[in-house]
Amino acid sequence: MQNLPARSIFVNSLFKYLRKKGISNTSLKHYKSDILHFSNWLSKKASEKGVITDNLLELTDLIHSKQAKLYKIYLRKSNFSVKTINRKLSSLRQLAKYLQSIKVVNSNFMEGVANITTRKKPSVHPAIKHFKLHLIEQDVSKITIKNYLVDVRQFIAWLEKQETVSSPS
Repeated sequence: MQNLPARSIFVNSLFKYLRKKGISNTSLKHYKSDILHFSNWLSKKASEKGVITDNLLELTDLIHSKQAKLYKIYLRKSNFSVKTINRKLSSLRQLAKYLQSIKVVNSNFMEGVANITTRKKPSVHPAIKHFKLHLIEQDVSKITIKNYLVDVRQFIAWLEKQETVSSPS
């Protein structure tokens, strides 16, 4: 992609804004890379709709929370690490604030687009899996199954706690 004058002016203005906020040179380097990545992705999406440009300012009509969420999905499918995805999203949050500050957009397109968490789901006790299958086979309603499983999980957690309290060290 060629470096258009409008893009250069925009990028210079954006980084001047970020420097005033005390952003380090290393972070600025990442922001530039991340925003360029988003800009290229958005340009590709725009070209699918017949809009041909690589200038982010010309694409602001396409920048909204739905696009930000689609971009997040794209990042996840592209197998970026969680850390890299969250950094890219952070960069876009800065871009969103900047675009609002210069009144290019009316709303923060990153609002409601949260970072990815690495919290793993707790493992399911094998007895719970079997019990759930049994309930499904018995044609028990979904809400009843849900309630029973909550009760069983609480009971198993209590039971495991009792075992650790009563076992000698």
